[in-house]
Amino acid sequence: MLVVPDSGRLSFALITLADADLLYQVDQDEEVMRYINGGKRSTMQTIVAVMLPRLALYHSPAAGFGIWQIRRLDDQAYLGWVLIRPMGFNTETPSLDTLEIGWRLQRPYWGQGYASEAALAIARAVLADKPQIHYLSAIAMPG
Repeated sequence: MLVVPDSGRLSFALITLADADLLYQVDQDEEVMRYINGGKRSTMQTIVAVMLPRLALYHSPAAGFGIWQIRRLDDQAYLGWVLIRPMGFNTETPSLDTLEIGWRLQRPYWGQGYASEAALAIARAVLADKPQIHYLSAIAMPG
């Protein structure tokens, strides 16, 4: 299993299929969801019926693929998560040289550099032994 070392302020652990509550918690703020789906909060039913089965398709602790929870080292507060998965994982032709990275943080933790710090730490650890990966891409809504 890949381990992502702690960064200056943060620790990381892969979310499992038993962690629906962590995914749900972040998705309860309309501002967090604004650029994901227009501001609609996720229901627990959506987390269980859509997000967890999707996670199961690409979850690979050995490769570091999955959703990494972010916790602050000083108080273990749960800030949100960073996703790493093969680009096009759910298509007939997933990319073999491109990984997708994405993140969601709870609003109280915005603007403090946590997302950048977490994404960089996780990307470095995941890419360290994957010379076949040539691109790390993020997707955003144009608006």
